[in-house]
Amino acid sequence: MYALVWKVGPLGERHVALSPGQPITIGRDEACDVTIEDDVASRRHARIQATGDTIEIEDLASSNGTWLGPKRITKATWQPGTPLKIGDTIFFLRPEGDMSNADTVVVGKGGAMPARTASEAGTPAGNFITRHWRGGYSLGRSIFINTLLVSLLLGVVTANLTVEIAADSSPRGRLVFITVMEIITIAILLWQIVGDWRSWRGAKARGAGRFARLSAFVLIALITLSPPLSLIEFVDTWKGIRDIETGRDSGGNAAYTLTKDDNVLVFDGVVSWPLVEDMRQAIENNPDIDVVLLNSPGGDTTASRRINDILRQRPLATAVLQGCASACTVIYAAGQRRAIGPNGQLGFHASAVILMDAMMTRIMNALTFRSDTLNAEYYRRAGFDEAFIERAVTTPSTDLYVPTTDVLLQANVVHDVLPDQ
Repeated sequence: MYALVWKVGPLGERHVALSPGQPITIGRDEACDVTIEDDVASRRHARIQATGDTIEIEDLASSNGTWLGPKRITKATWQPGTPLKIGDTIFFLRPEGDMSNADTVVVGKGGAMPARTASEAGTPAGNFITRHWRGGYSLGRSIFINTLLVSLLLGVVTANLTVEIAADSSPRGRLVFITVMEIITIAILLWQIVGDWRSWRGAKARGAGRFARLSAFVLIALITLSPPLSLIEFVDTWKGIRDIETGRDSGGNAAYTLTKDDNVLVFDGVVSWPLVEDMRQAIENNPDIDVVLLNSPGGDTTASRRINDILRQRPLATAVLQGCASACTVIYAAGQRRAIGPNGQLGFHASAVILMDAMMTRIMNALTFRSDTLNAEYYRRAGFDEAFIERAVTTPSTDLYVPTTDVLLQANVVHDVLPDQ
């Protein structure tokens, strides 16, 4: 007589003897004689009945059908050598004497029970994490749900945690945060990739067509590039934050200069973390300073907010003769009187909490539910027009809003326009 044999992932098989007069039901329901962990199968999918020398198969009104070879059947006689497909699970007929590689299953009340545990048999049974790792899901489920959808959810969580946790932290705190998130990200990516490849290796046995397997191969190969690309992005981000922390550029040169010219404190360069202490000491040690002249493309917004807090302790004026953008505008907002030269420009945009390339920054912005609004509070405290603030802090961090002098005057951003010299 024959035994019913089915694949349980790329590493194992199970079988149950077919006895004349003893029908066997197959499906996802635990009440079936053979219960399969297959999301495509119905709860009660099909029935197999051995009668004499013939084996009959009957579909039990399943959602996705029962397939004998290339044909969908309602009821048919099963001949050895023809695969039976129920959901994504493939069944075969094999002589009972040739069962050395299959895990024996005993059919009894309450469904089929394996004689060995799932872990001993190398089966995909287990929770979501272990089942994917072993390749126990179909190719479609493994790639599109367990990998692509999970990666999207991971991106959403990372983007929003970044705003909540790192938006106003020191560079050292941001380095710790991105390191922890990178370790978690790499671990999840490796879990996804291993599970995808194992699912692909078992796809042919589960009845997946050649085109599906080839398409999946290409997708998985592209997904396999994710860990090294993520590491490259992490290293660049880590270096950028370290430069902010040390006040040096990638070449080791000072990122800014801070000089005193009579009663004017002149800042030129990138807003970096050491500037906070340098600015504090300059203000405390020089009580005659009453103007802070700014020329900067921006930099670290957290540092700029700390500098704003320092400057507001004195009735200082701020001025821009050339350019002041991004984080620099938060420092500019600290002035009790604010002036701009005839050729001066102010540029505004939303904060980029973690330094990334333009493409990754756009992706993170798209996944963030709530923007970093800390700068808005500093603009509001300076008396900027509310509509202007909304425009300034919602301009994407990859773009720059450069209003005209007239707009700046009307929005109470600028008080005075300096004469041409």
